[in-house]
Amino acid sequence: MVSKYGRLYETLERAGLTVYAVKTETYEDIFKTVRTLGRLLGLPAEAERLVAQIQKEVYQEEARAAKARSRPRVYYEIDPTPYTVGPESFIGVLISKARGVNIVPKELGLFPKISPEFVVEKNPEVIVATYRTPWRPSASGRDGTG
Repeated sequence: MVSKYGRLYETLERAGLTVYAVKTETYEDIFKTVRTLGRLLGLPAEAERLVAQIQKEVYQEEARAAKARSRPRVYYEIDPTPYTVGPESFIGVLISKARGVNIVPKELGLFPKISPEFVVEKNPEVIVATYRTPWRPSASGRDGTG
């Protein structure tokens, strides 16, 4: 098995561990992955409960967001290279359910690498960055962010 995310599985297999790689990129993949892992672990009922809980919580937030008067333009940054999320990725779908408008067009794919100029051009009202490491600066520390 070759993963586009690296070869960690080979090291784990050499250590004698059983490895199962999942590819969770779309919203529906979340539920497929939970169910698959539930089957592999012998916990299918627990997996179904988790799926139901996730769906319930997403629906509750979607209903709450439906009351919002505006739909802000959103940029979601996975890492500062910058990789982002397309509207059909699981994060993109959640942005939409929260009444945000992803600035990334679907033609760019699920998790495209873009340029900082693209973000500036699209002028998002909300920027989400879920990472921060000591060796990578925050967005405010980058050139052009003042």
